Amino acid sequence: MSLSGPDDDKSWPLDREERSGGEPWDIPAREPRLAAVKPATLLKVVREGSPLIRLRAFRDGRSAVRLAGTRALLDSGLLDALAPLGGSANAARLAERAELTDVELCRALLELGAAYGLVRSVPGGWQLTRQGRSLVGDSTGRAMVEALGGYHYDLYRELPAQLRGGPRRDDLEVHAELIARVSSALAPFIRDTVLAAVDEVRPQRVLDIGCGEGEYLTAMLKHSVTATGVGLEADERVAALASERLRRARGDRGQVLVGSAPADLARAAEALGGPADLVLLANVIYYVAPPERAAVLEQIASVTAPGGAVLVTTTVAEPTAASRHLALLFQAQRVPMLLPTAEGLVADLRRAGLAVDRSRRVAPGEPVVAALARRQPG
Repeated sequence: MSLSGPDDDKSWPLDREERSGGEPWDIPAREPRLAAVKPATLLKVVREGSPLIRLRAFRDGRSAVRLAGTRALLDSGLLDALAPLGGSANAARLAERAELTDVELCRALLELGAAYGLVRSVPGGWQLTRQGRSLVGDSTGRAMVEALGGYHYDLYRELPAQLRGGPRRDDLEVHAELIARVSSALAPFIRDTVLAAVDEVRPQRVLDIGCGEGEYLTAMLKHSVTATGVGLEADERVAALASERLRRARGDRGQVLVGSAPADLARAAEALGGPADLVLLANVIYYVAPPERAAVLEQIASVTAPGGAVLVTTTVAEPTAASRHLALLFQAQRVPMLLPTAEGLVADLRRAGLAVDRSRRVAPGEPVVAALARRQPG
């Protein structure tokens, strides 16, 4: 049976967002949020099992599902399809823009997005909310959703198979660009620490080992207008992003080389024109096996000018959920890694012949520390 009028070629089913100004037909009366529950029923619930465990599972599960649902809205391309439209679009048009084929499933996902406050139903279709626009436009926030709802979550979903001899993970290579974007969440705190070191050391040559997308290298060169700098980055894709960032900001005083320490330290020092006055290792020391850290730091000290400094920032091992989650993620990799302790980092710097000026926590509530160490003159 067709419901089309003479000027309407639409047939059943109509888009729900197109019915009666965007509202579904036959909406039932809204039920009160607080249900009428018999005291005896509540008592029965309390006596069965552990109510606190069930409550925690329910609460944590809701958060996990919300994160996964938000990631699906991003990964599907539906939010990105809405972003440039300005107005609104129905589910069929959005599915076409996002190159999706199941319109009804797209609509169900959009309705979930509406429950999360990311989109709203309006006459004629769907529209991003302010919160949805913020999510689409915030590279770091978006990366956090994609990472925590992606490979961080997959770690636990796939862990039972890995514990029984299944394949180890390769997150750090597969998700290198995403990891670089996620790292920006702590960037303001680390940047303050880095720039404080620049003010103290007053370097003319800076070396950023594992420079990622070049945020700190660029910040150092902006802060010290007479300094030159070199970044070392092992991933070619990320190195290209760093090069572009540096070119736009201070391209005449810096460059990014594809390489790593210690293999490419001599090449980096040559590109700098001499030993570095300040060497930065931001969130890279845990890529080095613990027995080798002091030796690698000693080689880094060899390309540091006498009186110059080495600044190390890193997540550290401590008895907190955030730290132990990262420790588990690192241990599950194809090449397992171990987080240093704050005390172990200071000890490795000293074994490398460096004098540690100070070691302190970088961000409140996060297991991230910074240690500044000097190469002694002579």
